[in-house]
Amino acid sequence: MAKIAHIVLLGWTAAATDAQQQTCADALAALVGRIPGLVSYSGGPQMSPEPAGSGIDFGFTMIFADAAARDAYLPHPEHQRVIHEAIAPILRTVQVLDYALAD
Repeated sequence: MAKIAHIVLLGWTAAATDAQQQTCADALAALVGRIPGLVSYSGGPQMSPEPAGSGIDFGFTMIFADAAARDAYLPHPEHQRVIHEAIAPILRTVQVLDYALAD
């Protein structure tokens, strides 16, 4: 089974503080080791000199062992806690793209 790359692009509200944004990044990174099949996390603020399009401020990629691991992550209580406590209060927009990695 192929590993899955889960790419998420977030746009923050105008009121989002630097501390809130850092809390989101830290909370997402802390999910590695807590959720079975979540192999890795990498993320950071938008820094491209190209136009960000749709006001994207932050992006991250998670690699999952397979599609089943990704599917189990979505409703996982730890993931849901991060969404509700850290992300949702400052979220303006979100875009998600998943794809299978070549073996």
